[in-house]
Amino acid sequence: MTTPAGLATECYQRALSDRGIETVAHDDAGLEELMKLVYSIKIGETGPRVVAAMRRLAEGLVERGAECIIYGCTEIPIVLDADAIDVPALSSTDELAKRAIALARGDEPLPRRE
Repeated sequence: MTTPAGLATECYQRALSDRGIETVAHDDAGLEELMKLVYSIKIGETGPRVVAAMRRLAEGLVERGAECIIYGCTEIPIVLDADAIDVPALSSTDELAKRAIALARGDEPLPRRE
């Protein structure tokens, strides 16, 4: 689950395709609904209506074959936790934070420019 801008980067699609994993994305109507929900979250609307609508969007991807959902927009995990849907969910925000902590602690080497 990501915004049109996120899809345009093809960041997730390329990374998953390189591993032989097919991606499932929202159609135009689903992207429009996602953006409405993202804007709602940005203005502080995080109640049951937004949660239910976001869950429906995630479940729609599962119905189309998604076996895992990537919350690829920082607003999504504000209203959906990993247990909100029946398949595994990964929050890009959580994964980024884990990597930053691992780098800061020295658990992983800092990337180097070549």
